[in-house]
Amino acid sequence: MSAKQFHTLSLRKKTALLFGFGLLGIIAGCLFVTRAFFLYSLDELENQGIAKDSHQASAIIDQMIETQTQHAYDWAYWDETYLLFIDGHIDSYWRRNMRADTLDMLGLDLMTFITRQGEILGSESRQQPQQQETISQKILASPCIQDHLLKMRNTPDAQRTSQTGLIRIGQQIWVISLTPVRNSEATSEMSGWLLWGQHLSRRFPNDYRAILSADNHIQPEAEAYLASMPEGILIKKDSDFITQYKLLHDIDGFPVATLITKKARQFYQQGNTLFYYLALAILCAASLVALVTYYLFRNNIAARFTDFEQNIETLFSEWQLEKDSVRKKDEFERITALVREAARSSSLAQDQLQDAMQKFEALYQNSSLGMMLVVDGQIQDVNSATLSMLAYCKEQLAGQAFETIWDNQHSTLKLETICHQLHQEQQQFEAVLLTGDGRHVPCGIEGRLIKQQGRSALMLSITDMRTQKEQAKLIEDLAGKDAQSGLLNRPTVMRLIEEKSAAAPQQFAILYFSIERLKQVASVYGYPAFDAAIQYLAALFTEQFQNAAIGRLSESEFVILLETTTDLNKKLKKANRLIDQLRSPVETDGYQLHLSLKAAFIEPKLTHYSLEHLLQAAYYATHASSQQSNHHLSTIDEYAAEQARIALIISRDLNTAIRQKEIQPHYQPIVAAQSGEIIGFEALARWNHPNLGPVSPAVFIPLAEKHKLIIELGELILEQACQFCHELTQQAGAQGQKPLSMHVNLAAPHFYHAELTTKLRTLIAQYELSDHQLVIELTESMLIDAEAEMTERMQSIKALGVQLALDDFGTGYSSFTTLCNYPLDIVKLDRSYINQLTHNDKASTLIRNIARMANELGLTTVAEGVETKAQLDQLNTWQINEIQGFYFYRPMPKTEIVRLLQLNADAVLPASEPTP
Repeated sequence: MSAKQFHTLSLRKKTALLFGFGLLGIIAGCLFVTRAFFLYSLDELENQGIAKDSHQASAIIDQMIETQTQHAYDWAYWDETYLLFIDGHIDSYWRRNMRADTLDMLGLDLMTFITRQGEILGSESRQQPQQQETISQKILASPCIQDHLLKMRNTPDAQRTSQTGLIRIGQQIWVISLTPVRNSEATSEMSGWLLWGQHLSRRFPNDYRAILSADNHIQPEAEAYLASMPEGILIKKDSDFITQYKLLHDIDGFPVATLITKKARQFYQQGNTLFYYLALAILCAASLVALVTYYLFRNNIAARFTDFEQNIETLFSEWQLEKDSVRKKDEFERITALVREAARSSSLAQDQLQDAMQKFEALYQNSSLGMMLVVDGQIQDVNSATLSMLAYCKEQLAGQAFETIWDNQHSTLKLETICHQLHQEQQQFEAVLLTGDGRHVPCGIEGRLIKQQGRSALMLSITDMRTQKEQAKLIEDLAGKDAQSGLLNRPTVMRLIEEKSAAAPQQFAILYFSIERLKQVASVYGYPAFDAAIQYLAALFTEQFQNAAIGRLSESEFVILLETTTDLNKKLKKANRLIDQLRSPVETDGYQLHLSLKAAFIEPKLTHYSLEHLLQAAYYATHASSQQSNHHLSTIDEYAAEQARIALIISRDLNTAIRQKEIQPHYQPIVAAQSGEIIGFEALARWNHPNLGPVSPAVFIPLAEKHKLIIELGELILEQACQFCHELTQQAGAQGQKPLSMHVNLAAPHFYHAELTTKLRTLIAQYELSDHQLVIELTESMLIDAEAEMTERMQSIKALGVQLALDDFGTGYSSFTTLCNYPLDIVKLDRSYINQLTHNDKASTLIRNIARMANELGLTTVAEGVETKAQLDQLNTWQINEIQGFYFYRPMPKTEIVRLLQLNADAVLPASEPTP
């Protein structure tokens, strides 16, 4: 219809047409605005959701990197790893530590040991054996690793640091930790590098699908166009899916891969469908209303316009207003007034519509969210998701005060505070809500201020965060737990003790447990039995000390933190019951194990000391004190703490004392039983500390074993003893006497050391020792390993002309078959039997039978600890070959030995009775 034709229509028809088109326009405009706001809200919701899912995936990758860094630090600062680089015995290290499931236990795909020069010392990975070194070389050859190694070579040793992050090898993304290797005290120079790796492309997302809320995967190529995007993130959408692309960076900060998070546009599709149904319903209703209105308008209102038009025409005739322009202007001015009035009414309706739309947008944009409307501090309305979450029915909450569901004990926010912060444009909060049955639900709350019937109202969207909190706690717990026992690991429990000691000293106590026989369990029964024992002990501690922090410090050390608010006496009784229980053999997983628990109680009044001091005191109380701490719970007092301080000084100075040869042997003569003539010596380590004075071997030898210095100490004593033996041989030759033998004790790690045979061959040649002049003393506990391997090792030592003596026979784990199965030359009877010789018939019978059996086997017998003539006479009756004890001589320094031999060139007379 043209404008000319429209103007020729009657006012009645014009009005009807304008009214119809105006009504349709209003309806279409409202639908368009509604859809725009609706889709915008859905779009924002989807963007937030995909960003949250992508952040979750990134957080898991960051957690993998952090966890690997912490574990790599523990392994790199392990003394045995440090000694691997010092000694270079990769095969023995591999047999002890690199089991088939080592990588599984550590959650690794690669472990490589690298020298300070950048050469690969050894490697273990999940690749094929022929590819293990290849992947290590590829990683080592990557620019970021090479740059770090080059930088560290030009950096002072104390400032050399680790390097952790992502790198790409071909189409593979790896999580890499390159950590400098030092001793456990962090006092030594760096001996090498420990390279750990996880195959991120293979582990992610397959290992984490249970906790990932979207479809995530890693694309090895870093999309170049992402670098120009804000924060390297791009979101793409189609009708079915929303996808976020996020750059991942390598160690040097360069893009290395793309994290792709993909999720179905469920809300968008459901919203579109809901909107179309809504639009259809509105159109149907509007069409019906329009038809009825049009009918009524045409018959009731438009008919009046005919009269009005006739009256206008009459008025035009009466007032001679016959020009069309005047007529049109006059009619439309009147119509304009009518339209203006209608517009005012429409504006009021639009305000009401906007109020309703705000409520609709906030309450129903996502049916899975809990929604709540609060007006004047009272709950006005809630949706079904909120009722399900809080276990209420609608009648119970409607009209109630908001504080009804607010947990003031766990939430510091108030309703007034939320409203104030909403005015400050802070919309997201965390709070704890109360359910209808009294449970506490952690929730995420997003608030919005709206108008409700002219009054200020608060619209809250509520998200149940229980699952998210549980997953976060699970990740935190796993990172702080020991893999074997499930207890707190060493870094976690040490950090906890340090925090408590700093924040609340003398308000907690510590129970320290040591089970030294765990090491023997692994040696005798294997690692399955060892793992079973660890799990048994963890379950036992957890059952007895519920709600207490329990941690595993090392292979055989455990600690339990006790709050002073608990009944400490009851806890100590439980600890003593555990000691009594484990004194007897226990059976677990088919193994009968002897564990023999040692324990110490550190009182609250001592917990202000440093952690190092406390642990040293506990170790001293259970290992170095004269108390029989394996029979009862030892209590750490000020004396024990002081002794621990001394032990700490000894531990600190022990390495220096060995290197500077401050520890020197004293020599106790061994005499022929019948004649009393000196025929040899036993070298015994002695240390005169510059500040503490003489230090007992019972103190510094266990500490040397603990700090992995026992091999250095053994070699120091061995070399000095061989040198002195050479001097004595020259002196004896000048006097026409026979060469004297030299006995040297070796600890188990020293005896099993790969270079021992080479060292003995060198010393024998250097000091011109004759056959059978050097005697190596072993203990029975060293003979519990595989018999064939032990026999072969003993034969290789005897082939050098060295004799082997079994020290302290009868006190270890072996039986009389030991004398038959191993190539021994000498049997030394333990002093504990000699002391009982004159008043214990069983001890006499045992020694007599050992002596007879040894003589029949061709073994030389030596009695240790002989202190009286009665003991000597009895031993001579049983034809004991050699005697060692205070009855003849005490251990003496080499100068006194030389003087003694000069005075007794022909014969040795017994000394006077010793003072007890």
